[in-house]
Amino acid sequence: MDPDSSQNRGVPGLVALSIVMIVLPTFAIALRIWARLISKSQRFWWDDWFAIGSLPFSIAQMALELKMISEGLGRHQGELALEQVIEVARCAYANTFFYDIVISLPKYSAVFFYIRIFPINSKVFRISVWVTNALITAHLFASVLLLVFQCYPLKIGWQPATTGHCIHNFHPFLAIWSLSVIIDIVIMLIPLPIVWSLKTGLSRKLMLTGIFFCAYCVIVISLARLIVYAQIAHTFRADFTWNTIPYDRWIGCEGPVSIVSICAPNIFHLCKRARCHGLSSLFTRREYHAKIQDRLNKNLKSPPTLDEELLGADKDGTVSSRTDGVYSVGAPAEDRFEEGSTIAMVDRTHLRRDRYADEEERWSQCAVGMGNSHLK
Repeated sequence: MDPDSSQNRGVPGLVALSIVMIVLPTFAIALRIWARLISKSQRFWWDDWFAIGSLPFSIAQMALELKMISEGLGRHQGELALEQVIEVARCAYANTFFYDIVISLPKYSAVFFYIRIFPINSKVFRISVWVTNALITAHLFASVLLLVFQCYPLKIGWQPATTGHCIHNFHPFLAIWSLSVIIDIVIMLIPLPIVWSLKTGLSRKLMLTGIFFCAYCVIVISLARLIVYAQIAHTFRADFTWNTIPYDRWIGCEGPVSIVSICAPNIFHLCKRARCHGLSSLFTRREYHAKIQDRLNKNLKSPPTLDEELLGADKDGTVSSRTDGVYSVGAPAEDRFEEGSTIAMVDRTHLRRDRYADEEERWSQCAVGMGNSHLK
Protein backbone atom coordinates (compact mmCIF):
# COMPACT_ATOMS: atom_id res chain seq x y z
CA MET A 1 0.00 0.00 0.00
CA ASP A 2 1.29 3.48 -0.79
CA PRO A 3 2.88 5.43 2.07
CA ASP A 4 0.31 8.16 1.62
CA SER A 5 -2.62 5.74 1.56
CA SER A 6 -4.06 7.17 4.75
CA GLN A 7 -4.20 10.62 3.18
CA ASN A 8 -6.87 12.10 0.98
CA ARG A 9 -5.81 12.55 -2.63
CA GLY A 10 -6.29 16.26 -3.22
CA VAL A 11 -9.67 16.29 -1.50
CA PRO A 12 -9.43 19.87 -0.10
CA GLY A 13 -8.64 21.16 -3.59
CA LEU A 14 -11.49 19.13 -5.09
CA VAL A 15 -13.92 20.52 -2.50
CA ALA A 16 -12.81 24.08 -3.26
CA LEU A 17 -13.09 23.42 -7.01
CA SER A 18 -16.63 22.06 -6.60
CA ILE A 19 -17.74 25.13 -4.65
CA VAL A 20 -16.19 27.49 -7.21
CA MET A 21 -17.88 25.56 -10.02
CA ILE A 22 -21.23 26.11 -8.31
CA VAL A 23 -20.72 29.83 -7.75
CA LEU A 24 -19.26 30.79 -11.16
CA PRO A 25 -22.03 29.46 -13.46
CA THR A 26 -24.71 30.69 -11.06
CA PHE A 27 -23.23 34.19 -11.19
CA ALA A 28 -22.87 34.00 -14.99
CA ILE A 29 -26.49 32.95 -15.48
CA ALA A 30 -27.65 35.70 -13.12
CA LEU A 31 -25.79 38.29 -15.20
CA ARG A 32 -27.23 36.82 -18.40
CA ILE A 33 -30.77 37.13 -17.05
CA TRP A 34 -30.00 40.64 -15.85
CA ALA A 35 -28.74 41.64 -19.29
CA ARG A 36 -31.96 40.40 -20.88
CA LEU A 37 -34.22 42.06 -18.31
CA ILE A 38 -32.73 45.53 -18.86
CA SER A 39 -32.85 45.19 -22.64
CA LYS A 40 -35.82 46.32 -24.67
CA SER A 41 -34.65 44.90 -27.99
CA GLN A 42 -33.17 41.54 -26.93
CA ARG A 43 -35.76 39.14 -25.56
CA PHE A 44 -35.34 35.71 -24.02
CA TRP A 45 -34.91 33.09 -26.71
CA TRP A 46 -33.81 29.48 -27.09
CA ASP A 47 -30.14 30.26 -26.48
CA ASP A 48 -31.13 31.76 -23.10
CA TRP A 49 -33.45 28.92 -22.12
CA PHE A 50 -30.84 26.26 -22.87
CA ALA A 51 -28.23 28.19 -20.87
CA ILE A 52 -30.57 28.71 -17.92
CA GLY A 53 -31.77 25.10 -18.08
CA SER A 54 -28.22 23.77 -17.80
CA LEU A 55 -27.60 25.45 -14.43
CA PRO A 56 -29.68 23.08 -12.21
CA PHE A 57 -27.92 20.06 -13.71
CA SER A 58 -24.53 21.68 -13.15
CA ILE A 59 -25.34 22.40 -9.50
CA ALA A 60 -26.64 18.84 -9.05
CA GLN A 61 -23.43 17.45 -10.54
CA MET A 62 -21.26 19.45 -8.15
CA ALA A 63 -23.50 18.56 -5.19
CA LEU A 64 -23.08 14.87 -5.98
CA GLU A 65 -19.33 15.41 -6.24
CA LEU A 66 -19.32 16.81 -2.71
CA LYS A 67 -21.46 13.88 -1.56
CA MET A 68 -18.96 11.44 -3.06
CA ILE A 69 -16.11 13.18 -1.26
CA SER A 70 -17.95 12.89 2.04
CA GLU A 71 -18.39 9.15 1.43
CA GLY A 72 -14.71 8.52 0.75
CA LEU A 73 -13.79 9.73 -2.73
CA GLY A 74 -10.09 10.55 -2.67
CA ARG A 75 -9.19 7.68 -0.35
CA HIS A 76 -8.10 4.18 -1.26
CA GLN A 77 -11.00 1.82 -1.82
CA GLY A 78 -9.56 -0.73 0.60
CA GLU A 79 -9.81 1.75 3.46
CA LEU A 80 -13.53 2.28 3.04
CA ALA A 81 -16.47 0.29 4.30
CA LEU A 82 -18.48 -1.61 1.72
CA GLU A 83 -21.44 0.74 2.22
CA GLN A 84 -19.23 3.73 1.44
CA VAL A 85 -17.90 2.19 -1.77
CA ILE A 86 -21.44 1.36 -2.89
CA GLU A 87 -22.61 4.90 -2.13
CA VAL A 88 -19.71 6.44 -4.08
CA ALA A 89 -20.46 4.17 -7.06
CA ARG A 90 -24.15 5.06 -6.91
CA CYS A 91 -23.43 8.78 -6.83
CA ALA A 92 -20.94 8.43 -9.70
CA TYR A 93 -23.60 6.68 -11.78
CA ALA A 94 -26.12 9.49 -11.22
CA ASN A 95 -23.42 12.10 -11.67
CA THR A 96 -22.66 10.85 -15.17
CA PHE A 97 -26.26 11.52 -16.23
CA PHE A 98 -26.02 15.10 -15.02
CA TYR A 99 -22.64 15.50 -16.70
CA ASP A 100 -23.97 14.35 -20.09
CA ILE A 101 -26.84 16.83 -19.87
CA VAL A 102 -24.80 19.76 -18.57
CA ILE A 103 -22.26 19.54 -21.41
CA SER A 104 -25.01 19.20 -24.04
CA LEU A 105 -27.33 22.08 -23.17
CA PRO A 106 -24.62 24.77 -23.48
CA LYS A 107 -23.81 23.38 -26.93
CA TYR A 108 -27.43 23.94 -27.98
CA SER A 109 -27.25 27.42 -26.50
CA ALA A 110 -24.13 28.28 -28.49
CA VAL A 111 -25.70 27.12 -31.77
CA PHE A 112 -28.91 29.06 -31.19
CA PHE A 113 -26.82 32.08 -30.24
CA TYR A 114 -25.28 31.93 -33.72
CA ILE A 115 -28.77 31.76 -35.21
CA ARG A 116 -29.73 34.83 -33.19
CA ILE A 117 -26.84 37.06 -34.30
CA PHE A 118 -26.26 35.83 -37.85
CA PRO A 119 -28.88 36.02 -40.63
CA ILE A 120 -29.73 32.56 -41.89
CA ASN A 121 -29.65 33.45 -45.57
CA SER A 122 -26.80 31.09 -46.38
CA LYS A 123 -27.63 27.49 -47.22
CA VAL A 124 -24.26 26.32 -45.90
CA PHE A 125 -24.75 28.12 -42.59
CA ARG A 126 -28.32 26.85 -42.25
CA ILE A 127 -27.25 23.26 -42.90
CA SER A 128 -24.25 23.50 -40.58
CA VAL A 129 -26.24 24.71 -37.57
CA TRP A 130 -28.95 22.08 -37.90
CA VAL A 131 -26.45 19.29 -38.54
CA THR A 132 -24.62 20.42 -35.42
CA ASN A 133 -27.87 20.33 -33.44
CA ALA A 134 -28.48 16.80 -34.74
CA LEU A 135 -24.98 15.74 -33.67
CA ILE A 136 -25.52 17.17 -30.19
CA THR A 137 -28.79 15.27 -29.87
CA ALA A 138 -27.22 12.04 -31.15
CA HIS A 139 -24.32 12.40 -28.72
CA LEU A 140 -26.65 13.00 -25.76
CA PHE A 141 -28.84 10.00 -26.54
CA ALA A 142 -25.85 7.74 -27.23
CA SER A 143 -24.22 8.75 -23.94
CA VAL A 144 -27.38 8.09 -21.93
CA LEU A 145 -28.08 4.76 -23.65
CA LEU A 146 -24.52 3.56 -23.15
CA LEU A 147 -24.66 4.48 -19.48
CA VAL A 148 -28.03 2.78 -18.92
CA PHE A 149 -27.26 -0.42 -20.81
CA GLN A 150 -23.61 -0.86 -19.84
CA CYS A 151 -24.60 -3.42 -17.20
CA TYR A 152 -26.95 -6.39 -17.02
CA PRO A 153 -29.19 -6.38 -15.11
CA LEU A 154 -29.72 -2.65 -15.41
CA LYS A 155 -30.13 -2.10 -11.67
CA ILE A 156 -26.42 -2.69 -11.14
CA GLY A 157 -26.06 1.00 -11.95
CA TRP A 158 -27.84 2.10 -8.77
CA GLN A 159 -27.35 -1.17 -6.84
CA PRO A 160 -23.65 -2.01 -7.39
CA ALA A 161 -23.80 -5.04 -5.09
CA THR A 162 -26.17 -6.82 -7.51
CA THR A 163 -24.75 -9.87 -9.26
CA GLY A 164 -24.29 -9.42 -13.01
CA HIS A 165 -21.80 -8.20 -15.55
CA CYS A 166 -20.89 -4.82 -17.10
CA ILE A 167 -18.92 -3.46 -20.03
CA HIS A 168 -15.45 -2.97 -18.60
CA ASN A 169 -13.92 -1.92 -21.90
CA PHE A 170 -13.52 1.86 -21.80
CA HIS A 171 -13.27 2.27 -25.58
CA PRO A 172 -17.04 2.82 -26.19
CA PHE A 173 -17.01 5.68 -23.70
CA LEU A 174 -13.84 7.05 -25.27
CA ALA A 175 -15.56 7.05 -28.67
CA ILE A 176 -18.67 8.80 -27.33
CA TRP A 177 -16.70 11.50 -25.56
CA SER A 178 -14.43 11.97 -28.58
CA LEU A 179 -17.60 12.90 -30.48
CA SER A 180 -18.26 15.57 -27.85
CA VAL A 181 -14.85 17.13 -28.53
CA ILE A 182 -15.50 17.05 -32.27
CA ILE A 183 -18.83 18.82 -31.75
CA ASP A 184 -17.08 21.50 -29.67
CA ILE A 185 -14.61 22.07 -32.50
CA VAL A 186 -17.44 22.32 -35.04
CA ILE A 187 -19.30 24.85 -32.88
CA MET A 188 -16.14 26.92 -32.60
CA LEU A 189 -15.64 26.88 -36.38
CA ILE A 190 -19.23 27.67 -37.47
CA PRO A 191 -18.96 31.50 -37.33
CA LEU A 192 -15.55 31.70 -39.02
CA PRO A 193 -16.77 31.64 -42.67
CA ILE A 194 -19.08 34.58 -41.89
CA VAL A 195 -16.35 36.47 -40.05
CA TRP A 196 -13.86 36.01 -42.90
CA SER A 197 -16.41 37.04 -45.50
CA LEU A 198 -16.82 40.47 -43.89
CA LYS A 199 -15.57 43.39 -45.93
CA THR A 200 -13.10 44.58 -43.34
CA GLY A 201 -9.40 44.50 -42.62
CA LEU A 202 -7.33 41.42 -41.82
CA SER A 203 -6.54 42.63 -38.31
CA ARG A 204 -10.23 42.91 -37.45
CA LYS A 205 -10.96 39.46 -38.89
CA LEU A 206 -8.13 37.98 -36.82
CA MET A 207 -9.41 39.79 -33.73
CA LEU A 208 -12.95 38.47 -34.24
CA THR A 209 -11.61 34.96 -34.77
CA GLY A 210 -9.71 35.19 -31.50
CA ILE A 211 -12.81 36.48 -29.73
CA PHE A 212 -14.91 33.51 -30.85
CA PHE A 213 -12.14 31.10 -29.83
CA CYS A 214 -11.90 32.69 -26.39
CA ALA A 215 -15.69 32.74 -25.99
CA TYR A 216 -15.78 28.97 -26.46
CA CYS A 217 -12.59 28.13 -24.55
CA VAL A 218 -14.23 25.02 -23.07
CA ILE A 219 -12.72 23.09 -25.98
CA VAL A 220 -9.41 23.14 -24.05
CA ILE A 221 -11.03 21.44 -21.06
CA SER A 222 -12.82 18.94 -23.30
CA LEU A 223 -9.54 17.88 -24.88
CA ALA A 224 -7.76 17.67 -21.52
CA ARG A 225 -10.57 15.57 -20.04
CA LEU A 226 -10.47 13.19 -23.02
CA ILE A 227 -6.69 12.79 -22.78
CA VAL A 228 -6.79 12.11 -19.04
CA TYR A 229 -9.59 9.56 -19.49
CA ALA A 230 -7.66 7.73 -22.20
CA GLN A 231 -4.60 7.58 -19.94
CA ILE A 232 -6.14 6.37 -16.66
CA ALA A 233 -9.50 4.76 -17.50
CA HIS A 234 -7.96 1.28 -17.36
CA THR A 235 -7.07 1.87 -13.68
CA PHE A 236 -10.57 2.72 -12.49
CA ARG A 237 -11.58 -0.84 -11.57
CA ALA A 238 -8.47 -1.43 -9.46
CA ASP A 239 -9.09 1.48 -7.08
CA PHE A 240 -12.12 3.50 -8.15
CA THR A 241 -12.25 6.00 -5.29
CA TRP A 242 -8.55 6.85 -5.61
CA ASN A 243 -7.68 6.62 -9.30
CA THR A 244 -10.60 8.69 -10.63
CA ILE A 245 -9.58 11.92 -8.87
CA PRO A 246 -7.63 13.45 -11.81
CA TYR A 247 -10.54 12.70 -14.13
CA ASP A 248 -13.09 14.08 -11.66
CA ARG A 249 -11.30 17.43 -11.67
CA TRP A 250 -11.77 17.83 -15.42
CA ILE A 251 -15.38 16.67 -15.64
CA GLY A 252 -16.14 18.98 -12.71
CA CYS A 253 -14.86 21.94 -14.72
CA GLU A 254 -16.21 21.21 -18.18
CA GLY A 255 -19.92 21.84 -17.64
CA PRO A 256 -19.61 24.99 -15.51
CA VAL A 257 -16.99 26.51 -17.81
CA SER A 258 -19.29 25.81 -20.77
CA ILE A 259 -22.04 27.78 -19.05
CA VAL A 260 -19.73 30.69 -18.27
CA SER A 261 -18.44 30.70 -21.87
CA ILE A 262 -21.87 30.98 -23.45
CA CYS A 263 -22.75 33.80 -21.04
CA ALA A 264 -19.58 35.76 -21.86
CA PRO A 265 -21.21 38.02 -24.53
CA ASN A 266 -23.89 39.10 -22.07
CA ILE A 267 -21.31 39.78 -19.37
CA PHE A 268 -19.19 41.78 -21.82
CA HIS A 269 -22.23 43.83 -22.76
CA LEU A 270 -23.03 44.66 -19.14
CA CYS A 271 -19.42 45.67 -18.52
CA LYS A 272 -19.38 47.90 -21.61
CA ARG A 273 -22.71 49.44 -20.69
CA ALA A 274 -21.44 50.26 -17.19
CA ARG A 275 -18.15 51.62 -18.52
CA CYS A 276 -19.74 53.84 -21.17
CA HIS A 277 -22.85 55.00 -19.34
CA GLY A 278 -22.14 54.48 -15.65
CA LEU A 279 -23.32 51.93 -13.12
CA SER A 280 -26.77 53.50 -13.06
CA SER A 281 -27.30 52.25 -16.63
CA LEU A 282 -27.40 48.69 -15.25
CA PHE A 283 -30.58 49.50 -13.35
CA THR A 284 -32.65 50.92 -16.19
CA ARG A 285 -34.13 49.63 -19.43
CA ARG A 286 -33.19 52.79 -21.26
CA GLU A 287 -31.61 52.23 -24.67
CA TYR A 288 -28.44 54.25 -25.21
CA HIS A 289 -28.28 55.33 -28.84
CA ALA A 290 -26.11 57.83 -30.64
CA LYS A 291 -27.16 61.45 -30.54
CA ILE A 292 -28.18 61.72 -34.15
CA GLN A 293 -28.27 65.45 -34.48
CA ASP A 294 -24.78 65.82 -32.98
CA ARG A 295 -23.48 63.20 -35.34
CA LEU A 296 -25.03 64.89 -38.37
CA ASN A 297 -23.56 68.23 -37.33
CA LYS A 298 -20.16 66.62 -36.99
CA ASN A 299 -20.36 65.21 -40.50
CA LEU A 300 -21.48 68.54 -41.90
CA LYS A 301 -18.37 70.18 -40.46
CA SER A 302 -15.74 67.62 -41.44
CA PRO A 303 -15.36 64.88 -44.05
CA PRO A 304 -15.09 61.29 -42.92
CA THR A 305 -11.72 59.85 -42.01
CA LEU A 306 -9.95 57.17 -44.00
CA ASP A 307 -10.82 54.62 -41.35
CA GLU A 308 -14.49 55.55 -41.65
CA GLU A 309 -14.39 55.16 -45.43
CA LEU A 310 -12.65 51.80 -45.41
CA LEU A 311 -14.37 50.13 -42.45
CA GLY A 312 -17.69 51.96 -42.40
CA ALA A 313 -17.29 52.51 -38.68
CA ASP A 314 -17.03 55.89 -37.01
CA LYS A 315 -14.85 56.61 -34.01
CA ASP A 316 -17.84 56.75 -31.69
CA GLY A 317 -19.01 53.29 -32.72
CA THR A 318 -21.69 54.28 -35.21
CA VAL A 319 -21.91 52.58 -38.57
CA SER A 320 -21.95 54.65 -41.71
CA SER A 321 -22.04 54.08 -45.44
CA ARG A 322 -21.53 56.25 -48.46
CA THR A 323 -23.59 56.08 -51.63
CA ASP A 324 -22.96 58.59 -54.39
CA GLY A 325 -21.40 60.97 -51.92
CA VAL A 326 -24.30 60.85 -49.44
CA TYR A 327 -23.45 59.66 -45.93
CA SER A 328 -26.13 58.03 -43.79
CA VAL A 329 -25.72 57.62 -40.08
CA GLY A 330 -27.11 54.71 -38.08
CA ALA A 331 -27.32 53.71 -34.45
CA PRO A 332 -24.21 52.33 -32.74
CA ALA A 333 -23.47 48.75 -33.65
CA GLU A 334 -23.36 47.71 -30.01
CA ASP A 335 -26.92 48.98 -29.55
CA ARG A 336 -28.16 46.99 -32.50
CA PHE A 337 -26.58 43.83 -31.13
CA GLU A 338 -27.12 43.69 -27.40
CA GLU A 339 -24.46 41.02 -27.00
CA GLY A 340 -21.82 43.75 -26.67
CA SER A 341 -18.97 45.18 -28.68
CA THR A 342 -17.59 41.78 -29.61
CA ILE A 343 -20.74 40.84 -31.49
CA ALA A 344 -21.36 44.37 -32.74
CA MET A 345 -18.18 44.14 -34.79
CA VAL A 346 -19.69 41.31 -36.79
CA ASP A 347 -22.28 43.62 -38.29
CA ARG A 348 -23.10 43.68 -41.97
CA THR A 349 -23.16 47.50 -41.88
CA HIS A 350 -26.88 47.53 -42.54
CA LEU A 351 -28.18 51.00 -41.77
CA ARG A 352 -31.33 51.98 -40.04
CA ARG A 353 -32.72 55.16 -38.53
CA ASP A 354 -32.78 55.54 -34.83
CA ARG A 355 -36.20 54.27 -33.88
CA TYR A 356 -36.19 56.57 -30.90
CA ALA A 357 -35.75 59.72 -33.01
CA ASP A 358 -38.93 61.73 -32.83
CA GLU A 359 -38.13 64.24 -35.52
CA GLU A 360 -38.08 62.05 -38.63
CA GLU A 361 -38.74 64.95 -40.92
CA ARG A 362 -35.79 66.85 -39.53
CA TRP A 363 -33.64 63.70 -39.96
CA SER A 364 -34.45 63.52 -43.65
CA GLN A 365 -33.76 67.19 -44.20
CA CYS A 366 -30.39 66.99 -42.45
CA ALA A 367 -29.37 63.86 -44.33
CA VAL A 368 -30.29 65.36 -47.69
CA GLY A 369 -28.51 68.60 -46.82
CA MET A 370 -25.42 66.66 -45.78
CA GLY A 371 -25.46 64.72 -49.04
CA ASN A 372 -25.74 67.89 -51.08
CA SER A 373 -22.77 69.37 -49.28
CA HIS A 374 -20.65 66.34 -50.18
CA LEU A 375 -21.83 66.39 -53.79
CA LYS A 376 -20.65 69.94 -54.08
